[in-house]
Amino acid sequence: MKKAQTLSEHMPYGSILIVDDSETNISALKGYLSIYELRVDSVLSGLDAIRKISNGNVYDIIFINHKMPVLDGIETTKCLRDMQYDRPIIAYTAEKI
Repeated sequence: MKKAQTLSEHMPYGSILIVDDSETNISALKGYLSIYELRVDSVLSGLDAIRKISNGNVYDIIFINHKMPVLDGIETTKCLRDMQYDRPIIAYTAEKI
């Protein structure tokens, strides 16, 4: 059998924000993204994400957990869109199926 090869392009110019109430999930995502050498910020709540964007931070992509307490990923995304934040936001869930 042939081994599959993957190529990863280093993107030190790229920036990502991870929004998740689980430090374990944040750590896992940071691990997956580390091969790209991106600038990765993280916050533990939707409210903290809104604060970051309100303070002028801009990211190439925001990864946001769909299910979080207080302000979930969908509500947070709506708030960010209401603030005219138009960059890509990708919702995910770490829920066991």
